[in-house]
Amino acid sequence: MNDKFSLKQISFVRLCSLMTMLISLLVLMGWIFEINFLKTVIPGYISMKANTSLGLLFLAISLFFFEDPEKYTHHKPTRWAANFFATLTFLIGALTLTQYLFDVNFGIDEFFFIDPIRPGARFPAGRLAPITAINFMLMATTVYLSSIRLNGWQRISQYITFLAFLISFQALIGYFLGVTYTFGTAFYTQMAIHTSILFIVLTAGFLYARKNFALMKIATSPTVAGRSTRLLIGSAILVPPFVHFIQIKAEQAGFIDADFSVLIRVMGSVLFYLAIVWKMAYDLHQTEELQNEAENKLIVINAELEMRVIERTEAAVKNEGKVRAILESAFDAIVGMDQLGFVTEWNPRAEEIFGWNKEEAIGKRMSELIIPERYRLMHEKGLAHFVNTGEGPVLNRSIEISAIKKSGLEFPVELSITPLKIDDQYIFTAFLSDITQRKEDERNLKNLNAELEKSAAEAKQASELKSFFLANMSHEIRTPINGVIGMTNLVLDTDLTDQQREFVDIIRSSADSLLAIINDILDLSKIESGKMDLETIDFELSSLVTDITKTLRLTALQKGLNLKTDIPTSLVENVIGDPGRIRQILINLISNAIKFTHEGEITVRASVLSNTADDLEIRFEVEDSGIGISDETIKKLFQPFTQADSTMSRKFGGTGLGLSICQRLVELMHGQIGVTSTEEKGSIFWFELNFKKSKNKHIHQIHHFEHDLESNKTGRILVVEDNFVNQKVARALLEKIGHRVDTVGNGLEAITALEQFPYDIVLMDCQMPEMDGFEATQVIRSGKHVKIPKTIPIVAMTANALSGDKERCLKAGMDDYISKPVNINSLNKIIQKLLP
Repeated sequence: MNDKFSLKQISFVRLCSLMTMLISLLVLMGWIFEINFLKTVIPGYISMKANTSLGLLFLAISLFFFEDPEKYTHHKPTRWAANFFATLTFLIGALTLTQYLFDVNFGIDEFFFIDPIRPGARFPAGRLAPITAINFMLMATTVYLSSIRLNGWQRISQYITFLAFLISFQALIGYFLGVTYTFGTAFYTQMAIHTSILFIVLTAGFLYARKNFALMKIATSPTVAGRSTRLLIGSAILVPPFVHFIQIKAEQAGFIDADFSVLIRVMGSVLFYLAIVWKMAYDLHQTEELQNEAENKLIVINAELEMRVIERTEAAVKNEGKVRAILESAFDAIVGMDQLGFVTEWNPRAEEIFGWNKEEAIGKRMSELIIPERYRLMHEKGLAHFVNTGEGPVLNRSIEISAIKKSGLEFPVELSITPLKIDDQYIFTAFLSDITQRKEDERNLKNLNAELEKSAAEAKQASELKSFFLANMSHEIRTPINGVIGMTNLVLDTDLTDQQREFVDIIRSSADSLLAIINDILDLSKIESGKMDLETIDFELSSLVTDITKTLRLTALQKGLNLKTDIPTSLVENVIGDPGRIRQILINLISNAIKFTHEGEITVRASVLSNTADDLEIRFEVEDSGIGISDETIKKLFQPFTQADSTMSRKFGGTGLGLSICQRLVELMHGQIGVTSTEEKGSIFWFELNFKKSKNKHIHQIHHFEHDLESNKTGRILVVEDNFVNQKVARALLEKIGHRVDTVGNGLEAITALEQFPYDIVLMDCQMPEMDGFEATQVIRSGKHVKIPKTIPIVAMTANALSGDKERCLKAGMDDYISKPVNINSLNKIIQKLLP
């Protein structure tokens, strides 16, 4: 049975369980605290024994788990719990009944509480009544049998529950009518009135919990039988006791004598049975009338069905014509076949595809018409296997297979076969599409995909070669530039004539320009290859903009330009983003403004577009009074290697990469960039970015001013560098700020030097002969050379500046990283951090 368990059913069964639990617990409280009212309910009545209250409590708990038949049957913990408490109840009943039958005393009657001895009693006063013990055993058996989901066992279970009900009910009637032998005699322990009531409640709960099974299914059904059963059971339970109660009370009061009392009982019984007979006759009459009405309706429905059959037969004839028209006009070949393999249907499209006309095809074996010879035996065996077993691997799905035309030409088709069984005979309908063109298209597509994969592989190889070239170019150019810039900085710190200083400044400026071009090319390469990583750190916006303008103000003043900022005082927000890339964009835009402006001023603005609890949208603007840009030029301004016109590069210099890099960076930060300009009046370059607000209110402002070269701490430093010029540059710069410096040419020499002298820091080049910086670092960190502290600080000082180079150095075990050409301020900052 899968009948859904209703909320109403659950509520009634649980109410029976909870009611019994409550009263049983109250009785136990009466025994604990010697409250007679709780034990007897009515003064002078028999008390409920302690063991009786325990047994009823166990049965109530068992009913609580028993209420849902699905859960009780399929959920083992629930079934085990119900059966466990039922077993405890059964044991109480069985042990008590054994004491009565064999006149023994196991000491269980007054194990917890002592009941005063009643005069003339043969058994302990605390022993529960025999009929109570029998009821305990019957109710526990009901729980056990209900775990078997078969109607026969469920019926037996309900019979047993009815028996327990009758025992309890006759005891209650005895109290009602004053007949003591119904609930026990003085010789035996008697059943208390509230015990009989609780047994009736429990039996009602157990029966209702299985209302969809056996007898209860009839009693609770909405049918005539169900309604009659409920009425008769209720009448049988209530009417006779009530009549006898009236008769007994009237006789006791002297209103009637014994003869008249007998007359009342006889007439009461006659009237009761007459009422039952009348009710049953009425229900049967109602049922018969309903049956006659249903039969009349059935006659009408049959007539209507016959009319519909006639109408649908006519419609079927029309539909057959429509189906025929569909078959005739279908784009696919449709072939019918019987279970012997003979063709029964052949539409015009089949004639076109295979070359056989309908008259030639009908009645022929399909295998001889369209199946290549090498597949015919397989087809015949498969057909016979399906007819015998109903199994066919190619049925009810689409497959691609070869077919044959009347001319003998093989060609590919898409085939799907649908079987249908009518009157124990199979018929098959095959749908076939000529897929010659599709196969040709697939071959072409496959060839095209192969070419595309080859092109993609070549493009990938070209990209890898480009990256390899850029890495080598960067390394090979940065190495000599490091020497050029380092030496020029050292020369500038010596006594020079004005002309010499001018010449050296030109050398340094040229080297800086070359380095800027290399950095722009590398940035563009990183962006295009998707290797440009953005930082996500906290910083202060207004501080960043102010710092940038201070850095470039001297350059503007040298051209006679006024560089000013326009930042609202309210813009003191700590945000999350990449301040380094924002600095790069602003420096590029401001530098361009300085380059293309001859007189006037340049204004750097930052304004708030939107401000919410979590987000801040800012618009940055760089406005100049320079030469301006035409509308045509603006359209291509942000393309790589593009300037306003071909003369710009010659007149102002530059590669035309800056604005393209700015655009790519802004787009990486999910912003937008643009320009408005009027020729000969000036331009406004702008970009807009959205920032998440920082919850950190104590962020150090970002400054990029030159640091004091006088180091606070000095140490002994080993420079590992294979380029002689760079050795001299590093030695001179580091000694100038107070460090003691030794130089070696590769990793092996570095290992030897570290074993001989105690150094504070190692500045390690990465690409060197014999042993490079990565291998040397791994040897040092391995601890194999006991004289070398494996925790000695190692800083990568390399010309490798592409994306991932820093991460590779740190992964190899180095503590920090600086790229060439080396900025002595940045290098000294790292040294100060790592010196002990």
